[in-house]
Amino acid sequence: MRFSRIEADGGPEFFHPRCIDGGAAVEHALGLDGADQALLEYLRPDVVVGRYSAVVLGSGDGRAFTPAVRALHVQGVPTDVVAPERSTAWSLRAFARSCTGLAVAAESFALAA
Repeated sequence: MRFSRIEADGGPEFFHPRCIDGGAAVEHALGLDGADQALLEYLRPDVVVGRYSAVVLGSGDGRAFTPAVRALHVQGVPTDVVAPERSTAWSLRAFARSCTGLAVAAESFALAA
């Protein structure tokens, strides 16, 4: 199985080919919060409202994403958050339709440090 690679915030990310071939946007973003800033461009209400009925956000970063999720909530577009349970901000939970917690092995954190 071949996977495509992009780098965001200096770290490699791997995607199954169907994720890319299915019309998903793949961005190259560098720097502190570079990946967050790239995603936020797609979460603007003027981009989402009227085009999508819901959003799935794969991040628990409340500092970066709470304002966008709140704006979508006000506009009637529900957001479902999928992120490690312990690192999903309460501010995101307040405006998300649902939060799905992912179990992350302790070894993952040790390798990331």
